[in-house]
Amino acid sequence: MADKAVRKLYSQRVAAKKLSHTQRRTGFTDIAPNSVSALRHLANLVLDRPEPASKSVAVPKTIDNLPGLAHKSDAVPKTKADLPGCASKSVAVPKTMDDFPGPAPKTVAVPKTRAVFPGPASKTVAVPKTMADLPGPPSLPVFGNALSYISGSSRGQMHKMQKEYHQQFGKIFKEKLGKITNVSIADPNIIEELARKEGVYPFRPPYDSWVLYKKDRKQKFGIMSAVGPEWYKARQSLSKIALRPKTVAEYTGIMNDVADIFVNRVRFLKGEDGSVENLQSEMEKWALECVAGVLLEEKLGCLENEIDPTVENFIKAVKTMFLTGHQLMVFAEFHRKWNTRTWRDHVEAWDQIYAKSIQLLDQKLLDMEIKKNDELPNGTTMGFLRHLVTNTNLTMEEIYVSTTELLLAGVDTSSNALSFALYLLAKNPNAQEKLQQEVDKVCKGNTCTSENLQNMPYLKAVVKESLRMFPVIPINARVMQEDTILNGYVIPKNTCVLLNGYTMAHDEEYFPNPEEFKPERWLRDSGIESHPFAMLPFGFGSRMCIGRRLAEQELFLTLTKMTQAFWMEATGNIETTLRTVITPSGKVPIRFSNR
Repeated sequence: MADKAVRKLYSQRVAAKKLSHTQRRTGFTDIAPNSVSALRHLANLVLDRPEPASKSVAVPKTIDNLPGLAHKSDAVPKTKADLPGCASKSVAVPKTMDDFPGPAPKTVAVPKTRAVFPGPASKTVAVPKTMADLPGPPSLPVFGNALSYISGSSRGQMHKMQKEYHQQFGKIFKEKLGKITNVSIADPNIIEELARKEGVYPFRPPYDSWVLYKKDRKQKFGIMSAVGPEWYKARQSLSKIALRPKTVAEYTGIMNDVADIFVNRVRFLKGEDGSVENLQSEMEKWALECVAGVLLEEKLGCLENEIDPTVENFIKAVKTMFLTGHQLMVFAEFHRKWNTRTWRDHVEAWDQIYAKSIQLLDQKLLDMEIKKNDELPNGTTMGFLRHLVTNTNLTMEEIYVSTTELLLAGVDTSSNALSFALYLLAKNPNAQEKLQQEVDKVCKGNTCTSENLQNMPYLKAVVKESLRMFPVIPINARVMQEDTILNGYVIPKNTCVLLNGYTMAHDEEYFPNPEEFKPERWLRDSGIESHPFAMLPFGFGSRMCIGRRLAEQELFLTLTKMTQAFWMEATGNIETTLRTVITPSGKVPIRFSNR
């Protein structure tokens, strides 16, 4: 039986061998050489003969464990899960999708959650923090941190309290005032970031008390109190005259006239010891006389021995309005509802301001109507009021409101700036002497002109350094009009952000030796560069003070006159308080000596 099978297999083998030989010769094959090898291997097994040393063919017992050919191994897995790859190319089959490996030369790390999602190896993506992550002082229920600003020695010292909080909690922190959570910033880089993200209508919030008063009196909002398109319309109308250097220079004559009157007033009032009683009051009158000349083309006689009582009441009302407005910064609606003393004083001050302003405006408009065909007298520059009436599309109500706000703003700001500048010169004789030398060299004893001002860098440096040490507006503000990322924190829409110019101006990081009066730091050849957002006495951007150029020119011209007329000495240290603007809280300690 075995012999018969062998003979049959042998004959098939011979036939296959011949066929293979023929196919190789002709280049046509239907049967793979593997078939011949397999037959040879089977025959050797049946005959119980050993395989030739050069070729070994394994015959599988079953199809499940059939091995591949010796020269090419194809391992067949028993199950799909443990299927091995070919010997020459290994393919690892994962058991599940979770442990599927990527290609060997490139590893991809898959994060567990979105919060820890890694960016590319060369770039890290920071996830913004929230208000909850901001540091800040602990607060009380209902009041928040409001009591910290009205108790004890901190009363009227919000700018200094903010500075202390920044020293404790860093460049940016949050605090709660009543039910409102504010964010305070004292970093010029963050403020610059905010400025670049502002829209067409930056929202600088007016005091709540101002808003409530105007709603009660059914008044429109003006250049100082309006927001949005209403503010933009007033701003565009006024900027044509207030922000052009050439136009501002035309008011040099008016301002020099008032400066001459002020110098004569100081000469008249100074006692034997050289001091002037109520010097701050005289500076307030100087400021009102200047702004009235610019706005109304009128002299109010503020610096005369006998002045109109309503003019004095106007000045007092401006100071009261700013003081009570600051006190009503928190809980204004409560004060209004219960008609507290602070609220009554605030309303009365506003009423007096508007009463005097309307009287002055009505009188001037009547005069303009009577003389509408007459040209302005020689040497008279068109005032703001005439410009607004003849060259803008503002309504009369809008003109009245904006002119009133400009009139009151010019009193408390310019007067305080002049007080601090004179005090710092009196306290620093070296700086005063340098300024006198510059004034004498450029002006040669004559009245300073706008052309002279272009050649007086030290004078401008004195004013800038004075405004750094005593910024008129120590804290600016913005309300976020959309969710905004600042310094990695998401500041929600409608959040009020306080911008602490006073803190930055007294920070060693931005101004070395910040408590020293050094006008030289602002000279071009000093080699000192300051961050443009580290000092913001007039604000910044499109909401910068509209009267900035006028205020600076007032200070330049009046300081020049005072330097020509007097040598000044400080008789003590000046104390300050905050009533919206930083102001001397007591006597201005200066002694004047005629030159």
